[in-house]
Amino acid sequence: MKRSLIVALPAAILLALGNLWAVEPDRPVASAERPAGAIFHPDPSHLWNRLHHAFFVRPEGGPESPDPDAVDPPLWPDTSGFLKTGASNEAAIAVLDEFLSSDGAALIPDPLKRAVMQHDLWAAFDWSVNTSSPESPERSSDRSLAPLRSLLAAAIRQLALTGEEIDALPDNLANAAAAGVFRADYDPANPRTPFLPADLLDPAGPWVCVRGALEGPSAPIHADYYQGRSPFLVFLRLPGDRKATMGYLNELNQATSRAAGGEAKELPQFPVGTMAALLRRMTVIDDRGRIQLTPVTQTLQMRVYRLVGSEVTDHENSQAAVKFRMERAGLFAEGHQGLKAIDWSEPLSVSLLQQNDRYEDKDGHSSIKTTMQSCIACHSCGGATIHSVFTYKQDDWVPGANLMAPNQLRLLVTDPLSEVKRTVRWKQGRYDWGMLMGLLERP
Repeated sequence: MKRSLIVALPAAILLALGNLWAVEPDRPVASAERPAGAIFHPDPSHLWNRLHHAFFVRPEGGPESPDPDAVDPPLWPDTSGFLKTGASNEAAIAVLDEFLSSDGAALIPDPLKRAVMQHDLWAAFDWSVNTSSPESPERSSDRSLAPLRSLLAAAIRQLALTGEEIDALPDNLANAAAAGVFRADYDPANPRTPFLPADLLDPAGPWVCVRGALEGPSAPIHADYYQGRSPFLVFLRLPGDRKATMGYLNELNQATSRAAGGEAKELPQFPVGTMAALLRRMTVIDDRGRIQLTPVTQTLQMRVYRLVGSEVTDHENSQAAVKFRMERAGLFAEGHQGLKAIDWSEPLSVSLLQQNDRYEDKDGHSSIKTTMQSCIACHSCGGATIHSVFTYKQDDWVPGANLMAPNQLRLLVTDPLSEVKRTVRWKQGRYDWGMLMGLLERP
């Protein structure tokens, strides 16, 4: 899916004009040679690195200090200190002021780096809209963050790319698969060995893109957690070819229609070796104020069912999980692979299971300590059955969907482009998007 999706908006966006400073070249440097903090440029003190640092590095430090190369900034709805008050707020405003007054976007013309930086700042903007003040916890959009929001919107506008530039961005998933760094197929003898299928997005391949019965984005819990900036695509693959998966989906949906109670025992179950995949792609805002899909993969997680059945109780071993996340150093380097396989010991950071600010609420940590544990723990709900595929089991998982009857559940065949469009339309209806558009339209 190389071509990017364009969704037009009625608003006109005025871009900052002029190049006030000479472009500073970013000469290729091997990621191993880059000093700490050199995310966007070899010099850690470069304006872009300082801008990134202001939103991704918590001043508390310590052994649990967040990874500055994480996909998302370490922000949660209940974050009450970082970026809201004190030195972190002042530092963020100061570096944004410097970025805007010096036409900082022109310092690094590389479209890929501009796209990633814009998406990073977009995440911070959305957080600022969807957070509450201690005085008015029922109200969103803490008013004290209004100055920060205005500066973030202006920086997002400065970093906007043309549609042609977005189309030309590299596909790190395809590049990583072609490089052969990881296995192409799952190894049953070594279930924790990362594998990266090259045919995940092949419309004629064995992976079938699916969605649930509800309207709106695929993987609605994931889409809502990331406020619609990243479309999530869900895939299912049964052992065998595409025909086997399509046949099972047809059998499942027919059985669901007939089921009065929708219990797992009344539904056909997929066989051992069935795989589910969740692909997260990055969108950006172009120079005309439109949301566009990029070819950049932010995360890919896959689960393989090693045991199947409602009687299975060994949840930790009933599924094997593999996850990749975007790594900026590799993404920006020659070859543009930029996907890192997450080790089983990697601590849990930003996750759907971590709703509270882990750096402020030391007693509120989840009992799940690693990222890979969270994948298994979350999708053990429903057992090793079709009910653990939440794209299907939406009646008790998606907020507002508890009125669905069990016989209304479906696992429908779809395509990536259609699902991206649904996510973008959903994002356009959110308050945070309306606020951003209002700020972007200011001269």
